[in-house]
Amino acid sequence: MGSTPTTGTNENLGCQLEKLTRQQVIKLSDESGDVSGYDLSGLDLNTLDLIAVNFKGSIFKGANLSGSNLSMSNFEDSDISGCNLSSSNCTGSVFRGANIEKSDLIREILLKDKLHR
Repeated sequence: MGSTPTTGTNENLGCQLEKLTRQQVIKLSDESGDVSGYDLSGLDLNTLDLIAVNFKGSIFKGANLSGSNLSMSNFEDSDISGCNLSSSNCTGSVFRGANIEKSDLIREILLKDKLHR
C-alpha cells in the first residue's frame, strides 16, 4: 500500500492544506460545523449528514459524497473537481468560486430542477 499524502494544494487559494480522514470530517462537522481549508480529496464521505457545514476553501478532488445531505453548506472557493455528488442534497448550499469541473454537481442540480417543474 502506498502512503497517504498529508497535504494537498487548493489552487484557488494557493496554499497547502492538511489532509483529514472520514472520521475527522465527521467529528469536526459535529463539534463545530467548520471543516474549512482542509484536504478531503479521495475520501469516501457518502451517505453522511453534513448539514450547514463550512467547507470553504477545502479540496474534494475525487471524493465520494453520493447520497449525503449537504444542504445549507458552504463550498465557496473549494475544489470539488471529479467529485461524486450523485443523489446528494445540496439545497441552499453555496458554491461561489468553487471549481466544479468534472464533478456531477451540475447534473444533480439539473435533475432536481427538472423534477420540481
